[in-house]
Amino acid sequence: MTQIGVAVVDIPEEYRYSQYGVVLGGAVDRDEDLHSMRELFALCRTGTAIHNIPGRRPIGEDMDEELRNTQYVQFSHGDRPITGWYLLRSFSLFQDETPMGADRATYAFTVDLFFLGTVAYYVAGFALKDLEAAVSDWGI
Repeated sequence: MTQIGVAVVDIPEEYRYSQYGVVLGGAVDRDEDLHSMRELFALCRTGTAIHNIPGRRPIGEDMDEELRNTQYVQFSHGDRPITGWYLLRSFSLFQDETPMGADRATYAFTVDLFFLGTVAYYVAGFALKDLEAAVSDWGI
């Protein structure tokens, strides 16, 4: 079982790693699980960014004020990624008939996550500063 925020995935079928990114693939056959995944990933397309800084690790940023795209992910089976805080990047799914027949359908999905860290709190990678209050030796 893998828990992404409040959504639960029974047994993911695959994990793919790329630096700090994790792509998780699996199937959902209950409507409740499908709707919870859709709600969880509703804002991830326009509300996240990954900043690449030469010589440092990439920094993930959740641009939502309430940090809804930053979720705690707990992996609890098999050879798995690190449990910790992840940035929700994308969610895609398609419907496929099962061998059980056309009346039962399952949804195959992929989830893209970016690892932020294992600490119990999240600190944004970048902060806005008031430029009028900044003091510089150029007299700006």
